[in-house]
Amino acid sequence: MTILIIFSIVIVLTIITMIIVYIKTAIADEKWKFNSLATLLQSVFIFITLWITIYTIYTSSSDTEKLFENLNSSNSRLYEMKTSMDNVSEKLKEMPNKIEKFSVSIDSLNYIMYQQKTDFKKNTDALNNTIKNLSESVSKYESNIDNYSEQLNKIVGLTDQQLIIWKNQQRVLLDEFSRKPILVIYPKKIVKGDKILINDLIIENKGNIESNIRVIFLHIPINNFISLNSGSFLKHPPISTSELLGYKFSPLNTNIEIISAGSKIIMDCQIHLNNSTNYIIYSIEYYSKYYSGTTTDVLYIK
Repeated sequence: MTILIIFSIVIVLTIITMIIVYIKTAIADEKWKFNSLATLLQSVFIFITLWITIYTIYTSSSDTEKLFENLNSSNSRLYEMKTSMDNVSEKLKEMPNKIEKFSVSIDSLNYIMYQQKTDFKKNTDALNNTIKNLSESVSKYESNIDNYSEQLNKIVGLTDQQLIIWKNQQRVLLDEFSRKPILVIYPKKIVKGDKILINDLIIENKGNIESNIRVIFLHIPINNFISLNSGSFLKHPPISTSELLGYKFSPLNTNIEIISAGSKIIMDCQIHLNNSTNYIIYSIEYYSKYYSGTTTDVLYIK
């Protein structure tokens, strides 16, 4: 009985020792994995089986041969356990290399992540600079647009003012260039009796600019004409028909040569006509600052 107790104590101590050794020597990450635990449990089960076998032999009073067979069996199992322990030991020896390789892989990964972080930071900084430059460019562009708009508004304002000035100037020029003389001739006084006497003729400029008179023509029907007394009008061949008598007045170096706008000038003459419906055709050749030409009209005398 004492031998069994001692053997039991040895078995227990062996199992405890195996567990302690396993805990101390096994890698933390592999310690509780199935492969490592399986080897430990297998060893524990072998010792437990050995104890049960011893106990059975001891309690059943079996023969010595059976005991030795069991011992041999136990010895084989112990050998298998040793082999398993050796395999575990080999695997444990391989673990540092694997851990080192894993560490190198982690370092490489960390380096790659660091490099990616650095590149990302560079790219981000470059992008931020690009965005900043773009923002500055946009701000400058907006400022230029505002300046251009302001300058354009000023130009438009000045252009409008210039157009108003130009329009006023054009109106003034148009008014100036449209100035022209309007020349008419009419009797100063008509005396009616058996005959008709015209005392003097008046030439008037109803226009808005002075006029230079080149020549004045009077054409009087022969059938109604009696006489014409004047120091200015001289007899002149008629213009178009023998039924008219022609008289010409050249006002060069006289007060009639230039007639101001709105002026009237008397031409000395006495014209005697028959007492009937009569008329006199007159033509005035003139020139002015902007217009030149001939005014022809009919003076009716009743």
